[in-house]
Amino acid sequence: ALGYFAVTLVFDSLVLLLIRTFLAMENSLLPALIIFAGSVVRIGSALIFSRLIGVSGLALGFSIGGLANVLLLWFFLKGQTGRYFDNLNEKQIISSAIKVLSIALLAGLAARRVLWITVPLSGAFGFWGLLMQSTLAGLIGIAVYVVLGLFLKLPEIKIIWNSLVRRLPLKETISAQLEPIEEKKL
Repeated sequence: ALGYFAVTLVFDSLVLLLIRTFLAMENSLLPALIIFAGSVVRIGSALIFSRLIGVSGLALGFSIGGLANVLLLWFFLKGQTGRYFDNLNEKQIISSAIKVLSIALLAGLAARRVLWITVPLSGAFGFWGLLMQSTLAGLIGIAVYVVLGLFLKLPEIKIIWNSLVRRLPLKETISAQLEPIEEKKL
């Protein structure tokens, strides 16, 4: 159930961003109506899926309603501001989102696999065992994400790397040894 519910965090964050865009254009009625419609979708899909798969269906229905909110808000926002969003390059946004979500899924699966492997090794019931498991799983998940991000040439990975290099106390030495990756304009 938590896996389904975690997806909702992304949708609800996007909903807040899109609502603020409407509010900046001094339009509060349309997003309120859209959120009401999305709430109806949330309740309906939660009822349907809870009968099919139990408690997990509530979370899945909640996520589907969040997706409906995002799609409806985006559709109506683009309709109201079409001439301002002509150069938004939605294909690149969708491509980047698919890459990031795919990499995040693979990194999460790798971290989960590390948890499964380390349970018999760490005695997962003690504090130190759980600390070792979660630290190792988190580090492996981050490593998988970074490696796959570099492989798929995500500009965000390069931006984070350059930001870290600039903040290090020995940045002159590191810059001389490792040439920082060029930042791309987004």
